[in-house]
Amino acid sequence: MEYIRRKFKLLKDIIFKKISIEDVDESIPREMIALTQLESIEDVIDEMLEVKKLSIDEISEELKVSDNQVINDTIDYLLEDDEDTSEIVLSENGIKKLRALEKSYPSPVQRQTNQNIIDENFRSGIVSMATGSGKSLVLLQCINDFAQMSNRNILVFTERKNILLDLIFSEYEENGRKKWKVDEEKKYILKKIGAIDLDKFNVFEFISNKDSKWDEVFHLHPDTSKPVIVFINRTYLVLGKNYKKILLEFSPILVLHDEMHSATNNTSFEFLMYAKKSWNASLIGFSATPIRIGYSSKKDNQNIEKINKIFSNWTHGIVPIPESHIYMSYPIIRAIADDVCCPIKFKNFEISMVGEFGKKSRFEPYDIRNFQIIMEVINDSVVGSPHKKIVAWLSSKNNANSFNELFIQHKAEYSNLGDMESFIDHSGKTTGEYITYAKKENNAILFCVNKHREGSDIQNLDIVIFLDKTVKRGYIVFLQSIGRVARKSENKSFGLVIEGIYRNSDFTKYEIFRQYIDKIVFYYLILDKKNIISITNDDKLRTYYNIIKNIYLNDQTQSIMIKQEELQRPLEVSINQIDWEDFSENFSHLFQNTLQSALGMNPKIITELTLRRIGNFLKFNIQSHFWEEIEHLTPEQYCNLQIEPDFIIKNIDIIEENNINIFDVMNFNCLMYPQSVDELFERIINFTYYEGMNEEEIWKYCFENNILPYSCVEYLKKIELKFVKFIDILREKSRKKLLLF
Repeated sequence: MEYIRRKFKLLKDIIFKKISIEDVDESIPREMIALTQLESIEDVIDEMLEVKKLSIDEISEELKVSDNQVINDTIDYLLEDDEDTSEIVLSENGIKKLRALEKSYPSPVQRQTNQNIIDENFRSGIVSMATGSGKSLVLLQCINDFAQMSNRNILVFTERKNILLDLIFSEYEENGRKKWKVDEEKKYILKKIGAIDLDKFNVFEFISNKDSKWDEVFHLHPDTSKPVIVFINRTYLVLGKNYKKILLEFSPILVLHDEMHSATNNTSFEFLMYAKKSWNASLIGFSATPIRIGYSSKKDNQNIEKINKIFSNWTHGIVPIPESHIYMSYPIIRAIADDVCCPIKFKNFEISMVGEFGKKSRFEPYDIRNFQIIMEVINDSVVGSPHKKIVAWLSSKNNANSFNELFIQHKAEYSNLGDMESFIDHSGKTTGEYITYAKKENNAILFCVNKHREGSDIQNLDIVIFLDKTVKRGYIVFLQSIGRVARKSENKSFGLVIEGIYRNSDFTKYEIFRQYIDKIVFYYLILDKKNIISITNDDKLRTYYNIIKNIYLNDQTQSIMIKQEELQRPLEVSINQIDWEDFSENFSHLFQNTLQSALGMNPKIITELTLRRIGNFLKFNIQSHFWEEIEHLTPEQYCNLQIEPDFIIKNIDIIEENNINIFDVMNFNCLMYPQSVDELFERIINFTYYEGMNEEEIWKYCFENNILPYSCVEYLKKIELKFVKFIDILREKSRKKLLLF
């Protein structure tokens, strides 16, 4: 059980003097046993729990030593469950949630992440974990662990209130106003699974509570023996630089930023820098998508610099700025491979973007024809979904309301949707409908605009569908959104993501095909994003060849398959409403062109980078026999390089047309050789060419006299001199020289 493991960890920290016994709970034995004894007891208890499946009472009876009170006291402390369960009666949903968490928490990645934070003494850093893999519980465990080492105050600020409503608080109404309170059932569950004991803190929230004297809770709280945790939303915290009201001597020493991808906006960045400098606080950020990139190169670099300043040990004046400290990088593909999250399937539908008045607009309501197309897709999709529970995102409140009205009017016309209830949740509505929807176990669809893309833990969610008419979607929004449906639930084998292909009525079939392929490439790049900070040209080349290798067609299911090394089974993208045979015939060349464009590459760049990969593999140096060595590459070596054996033959025109040469490809320092045609002939002035001379004699002379490297013809390409032209000039210069004599 997790509370036993945590007690072992605490005793070891005391033995290793990481913390003082005086600073921890009085229930800990005052006299400590030896480390070897403690580790032996740990191994035995672990075997009794995990292998023999003994109860706590049975373990206690077997372990206790009659004549050693110190050992007996330690065993009593380790096995004693500190919780008072007499006053807690869990609801049906509470029982289900507790049972699910007891099975899954902590996962290996959650345990490792929290251990990493402890081992690094809570220094500033980033926890990047896939949505649905439990990073919010890691955040709460971080608070609990920190309180074992310090009695200092803690600030948690977040972008989305749903995170806290799902985990800790519940909402109630008082005098017509919505207020929050710590939910006793949620508090009990968190304590029961060993994540956090909220009774050991003074807990305050300033999300529903907008008390102007909020800062005073840090020094005027009722129980000075407990540290303060303040949960606050970012907007209120940074409004008028509210955070500067906190007295420095009582300021939080640990600041946890949930959904920290907003850390780069001006107000958040200014606050975090203030907390780092004025409070001397550690800053730990949590997000599935830690950094916003994909803007201009300048904007991306600015965001990266800001993140590095916040989440590293950087202080003002240090150059260069160190990189952010990463506590955990756990992308969604790894979470799926580890069975922490469900596999994802994708499905696309195709509709026209031309509205009633011939004007393209995201914000026009769906006409009845396009509505019917979407309803058919939803009706077909729920067949394989155990819960038939859906979230749909639209482009505006009016569109959400309009689609919901049409859904209610027409759902009975569809075989699988007649008994499905619909709900709306957007900024113009209270949270009442969402709360009702969230509690529904099945047969429910929620229409919203920008809500519930991050921070909402919606039970039994099978399907998410994008109805917002966005043609080019940002990767952070998309990844956060699909994370909603990656959460595991009973009998759920996969989460389904449905997205639209939007076209003009005058699109050619190739333009429509390209839009489908754009989506496929986008999905792969999103799911394969291992480097959370940047990607080099060499990374792009590896990605290019990986995608070429790992995306393929399945004619039987008329789907595109996305293979990932970590996954036993490929992800599936179902293709609808187009001629599959025609699509599959045109897929290869459209796919490669689309992929090159998506990666910001072209055939020339790909060819150069591929030749560099070959050169690195063959350990080329400036005197290598380049093309001779390439000719001797075996099919097995090409396979290891993930390059087609006929790559050179296929790309010879690109090499010739762009004058690609190995010296430039490998970035060799060639200053010892001529840098221009004129300089070449100045250095070869003593050489005399005669008709019928073997060209090998020319190269031998040039090489032995350090005029040209071994691959002479290749070097001529570098200085843009064709071999035939070189011979012609050499012949003419030699003829003139002979005439002089």
